[in-house]
Amino acid sequence: MSAQDLLGKSHEELVLMLIHLRRQSAHLNEAIDAARAEMDEVAAVAQQQHHEEGRKMLADLQVSLEDFFSFHGDVKTALATFSPLLSEKKFCF
Repeated sequence: MSAQDLLGKSHEELVLMLIHLRRQSAHLNEAIDAARAEMDEVAAVAQQQHHEEGRKMLADLQVSLEDFFSFHGDVKTALATFSPLLSEKKFCF
């Protein structure tokens, strides 16, 4: 609608158009607010899932680290057991 379309309208028609436009504006603002609230909710859920995945990854890494330390301890024990034997023999490579 252009300004020229409004020139021939009566005051009552213009008031009714204004009321209609304000209602549309209010509905659009409500839709925008609802969309923003939904986006915030989705972001919060995504962040929570990300934290849960991070906690699971951390727990998995801790288990892996414990396995590594256990293996490292076994290797040190085996090395301590066999090092006297290895130091007595001279190997030629």
